[in-house]
Amino acid sequence: MVAQQLTIHAISGCDTTSALFGHGQNTVFKKLVADDLQQQFGVFNDVTASREQVATSGCQLLVALYTGQPGVHNLDKMKHSTYMKLVATSKTQILPKQLLPTERASYLHCLRAHLQVMEWQQLRIQTSPCDLGWETVSEKLVPIATDKDPAPKTLLNVVRCCSKVESRNCCGSGLCSCGKNWLPCVAACTNCRGKECNNVDRAREDQDISDSEESVYVEDEDVTWQYEEVVASDEVADVLTCRMGSLNMVGYESLEDAVEY
Repeated sequence: MVAQQLTIHAISGCDTTSALFGHGQNTVFKKLVADDLQQQFGVFNDVTASREQVATSGCQLLVALYTGQPGVHNLDKMKHSTYMKLVATSKTQILPKQLLPTERASYLHCLRAHLQVMEWQQLRIQTSPCDLGWETVSEKLVPIATDKDPAPKTLLNVVRCCSKVESRNCCGSGLCSCGKNWLPCVAACTNCRGKECNNVDRAREDQDISDSEESVYVEDEDVTWQYEEVVASDEVADVLTCRMGSLNMVGYESLEDAVEY
C-alpha cells in the first residue's frame, strides 16, 4: 500500500511533477486502488525496470484513471473519443485542458513520476534526470512536455490568413491567403478568426448561388438528355441540350415528353 501511495502521489502531481486536470489526489487514489493494477504498480516501483516498462505501466495506470481498460485502450484514441463527445454535447468552447493527455506526453510524465518515486525510496539515485523526462535549459532542469508535434503537419500547415481586422477591406484583398486560394476564412485565421470579414461574406454568397443551381440528367440507351435549370435573381433560363444516336428510334412524341420522363 505504501508503494502504491508513492506512485499515486507522484503521478497525480507533486512538487516535481505536474498535476492532472480535474483529478485530485483523493480521486486518483480511489480509482486506482479499487482496480486490479498490482502488476502496473509493481513495475512502476521497480528500480531495475527499463524506461519502456515504466512508461508503459504508467500509461496503463492513466488509462484506468480515465475509465479505460489497461492493455486494450490507448490514450490517444480515448482523447479523440472524448473530444468527439464534447463537440457533440458541449455548449461552450472546448478547452485543451479538458481532454486527456497524449500518449507521448503521458510517457514523459510517467518517467518523471518514476524518478520521483525512486528518490523517495532511495534518497539518492545514480540515474540522470535527463534520462527520465527532463532536459537542461540555461543550466536548469526543465520538464519535457512532449517530443512530438502538437498536430499532424497537414493540419499545422493549413491555409490561414493574418489579415488585420482594423483594415477597411478585411480579407477582401489579395493579401488574404485564404481568399487567394479560393477558401473561406476559418477559426484558425490569426486575426479575423473566420467570423466577421469580407471573405466570410463572399463565401456565403457563393454558397447561396451554388444552392440555387440544379441539374437533371435523363439517360436512355439510344439518347442522352441533359436538362439544366439555372435560377438567377427573378429570371429563369432553361437550357436543353440533346445528344442523339437516333431520335426516331427513341419513340418520344416531343422534347417535353423526353424531359418529363
